[in-house]
Amino acid sequence: MKGTTIGITGAEGFFGWHLRCRLKALLPLARIKPANRQTFASQETLADFVAGCTVIVHLAGANRGSESAILEQNPRLAHDLTDALRATGKRPHLIFADSTHRERSTAYGTSKREASEILESWGKDANAPVASLVFPNLFGEHGKPFYNSAVATFCHQISRGEPSEVNSDGTTELLHVQDAAQVVLDTIAGGADGVKRVRGVELKIPSLYERLVAFRELYSGSSVPDASSSHLDRQLFNTLRSYLFPDAYPIQLVRHSDDRGSFCELARGFNETQVSFSTTRAGITRGNHFHLNKVERFVVLSGDATIEIRRLFDDVIRTFEVSGEKPVAVDMPTLHTHNITNVGEGELLTAFWTNDHFDPAQPDTFLEAVRTHETVR
Repeated sequence: MKGTTIGITGAEGFFGWHLRCRLKALLPLARIKPANRQTFASQETLADFVAGCTVIVHLAGANRGSESAILEQNPRLAHDLTDALRATGKRPHLIFADSTHRERSTAYGTSKREASEILESWGKDANAPVASLVFPNLFGEHGKPFYNSAVATFCHQISRGEPSEVNSDGTTELLHVQDAAQVVLDTIAGGADGVKRVRGVELKIPSLYERLVAFRELYSGSSVPDASSSHLDRQLFNTLRSYLFPDAYPIQLVRHSDDRGSFCELARGFNETQVSFSTTRAGITRGNHFHLNKVERFVVLSGDATIEIRRLFDDVIRTFEVSGEKPVAVDMPTLHTHNITNVGEGELLTAFWTNDHFDPAQPDTFLEAVRTHETVR
């Protein structure tokens, strides 16, 4: 993908942020051009955006608001984008994030269907590939509660100990937004066009809520819920953890001591879990990387350390001062770069727990400095 320039409309939204994270991890040589509301403010800024793109992923749109606003906005954005393409004569591979709501007669469904037709019409006129990816309900880390999905709302409420309204007869078809992002990457790689219906997992709403509640009840002290039994369970657990961070950390552990020394349980997990440790010399920093899927826990056993965590494409760094004298656990949220620094005078001993066995062929570890001005080594 070296030399490829991928433009993303709606890059600051839920799907846009996740897509940028996956591109950063898996296509680091591709150039990314994010577009936001200001980009659509004039044909000049929009023309400048499309001018250098070999691929455009169109995610911008509205799914909340008055019916009239939704009916107007989604087709208008498609019109504005295709007008800019016609004005510049550019013919990028155009990928549209469509929705299963297009099959319904709601304002949102109608507007998505019309937007798709506008983009497909431009593709026929320009002889350019246009792919409409029809996604079910997307969920994942950092979705907006009461906006993006029921999962986001439930996780927000459960993490705060608030009650939830659960539709006892409701069902939903769910797809994690990182899986949706991978479909986009596959579409880019294959140069595909046409309409593709992307399948998710169907769940009853009460079952979904019960899973999330069970995860929260199990997730305390050294206990980590079984997040390896299914791909969906790990995704739901990682989504829930994103709503618990940073307020639920560090997690207090129990240290038992007698005349022989001490014992402290780091994590009680399931299936293919892995526990490892490292020693670190004074002043040295380890890490400066992020994960897409991995559930990972840090526990300092001896020495003093600072753990720093930063969400991708954000400037806020969360800092935890930890010590082997008072064992605590800090779990690394997915899609957050993190590191650990020995700030003591002696050697630092740190234990690491992960939910799966390390696979050198697919390490799920991507370099990214927590402090963006620093060089990763």
